[in-house]
Amino acid sequence: MPGDNIVVEGDVGREMYFIEAGELQVIIGRDTVVAGLGPGAFFGEMALVRTMLLLLLLLLLLLLLLLLLLLLLLLLLLSALTFLRRTRSRRRGWTGARPP
Repeated sequence: MPGDNIVVEGDVGREMYFIEAGELQVIIGRDTVVAGLGPGAFFGEMALVRTMLLLLLLLLLLLLLLLLLLLLLLLLLLSALTFLRRTRSRRRGWTGARPP
């Protein structure tokens, strides 16, 4: 509706808008018109870029955590294999008799 605000300065953007029909004005402060937008124009694209960058960062952090967990699992597996090899080599020399 005429006079309605779509976005107010200082709002956190979460959407992108496409103007299909009509016109709107970009106003800074109370009455400083800095741009006019009409059919085919759009705004709010930076909100989508920011959201996608945050999601990408979250995905990278999750992948890093997964990599660290896999490395920890590998270290545990190598430790278990080392333990089993040592235990096996000790048993080969064991005769069953107790040492004096």
